[in-house]
Amino acid sequence: MSKKTRTYARVLLGALSHASEKEAAGIARRFKFLLQKRGDVRILSAVVREFQRLWEERKGKVASVVSAKELPLGSALEQELKRRGYRPRKEYDKELIGGTAVFLGKSYLVDNSIRGKLQRIQKLVQSL
Repeated sequence: MSKKTRTYARVLLGALSHASEKEAAGIARRFKFLLQKRGDVRILSAVVREFQRLWEERKGKVASVVSAKELPLGSALEQELKRRGYRPRKEYDKELIGGTAVFLGKSYLVDNSIRGKLQRIQKLVQSL
C-alpha cells in the first residue's frame, strides 16, 4: 500500500470521525471530487479499504478470522480472541477450501487453511 493511500485514508478518517451522518455524505462527495481533481481517483478503492481498516481499529484491536464456511457463533477461537482483547471480524473465502486463517491487525498469525497447506507443499516441492 502506498504512502499516498494511507495519507488519504487518515485524512478521510479525521474528517469523518466527528461528522454526523448527514455531514458525512457531503464530506465523502467532496473527498471523491478532490481525488478526481488531483488525478488519484484510480486509488479510491485502496483508500476506502484502508479507511475501513482504520475505522474499525479506532474501537480497539481487530482480528480477522477468514474461513471457508461460517464458524459457529461463540466458537472457541472467537472467545479466545475476545479474551486477549481483540474484536473478531469474520470473513468468508470459498477459495480456502477448508480450515481458517487468522490475522491480527495487518499481521499474519496462523494459516490453517487447505489452500495455505497446499501452497506450503508447492513451495517445498519447488525448492527441491
